Amino acid sequence: MEFVKVVKNKAYCKRLIFRRRREGKTDYYARKHLVIQDTSKYNTPRYRMIIRVTNRDIICQIDYAHIEGDMIVCAAYAHELPKYGVKVGLTNYAAWRGSPVSSGDCWITFRVMSQQVGSGSE
Repeated sequence: MEFVKVVKNKAYCKRLIFRRRREGKTDYYARKHLVIQDTSKYNTPRYRMIIRVTNRDIICQIDYAHIEGDMIVCAAYAHELPKYGVKVGLTNYAAWRGSPVSSGDCWITFRVMSQQVGSGSE
């Protein structure tokens, strides 16, 4: 029987940084405080709103943490906004970051999402 070197030993696991932390997608300190719940509210979903900005779209989602993973309740996308009368500022990231149009787009996207939650459709 040959000697097999342990590659992922205790020292390696201490240095390991989670993949989503390395990618800059998850702040685990903030996530831990969002997920922790009072014992009197056991198994009650704690909703949070997530805004993701891609090169082509702005995505707003409402989700809650579950043991198997986060469950998305509803989502609204900026490319859906022309149905509600918004014609400009849907995909331009630079315009989204600092203009008043961006806050209007986000507000309308949030309204669309709240209508979806209120009606029960996704």
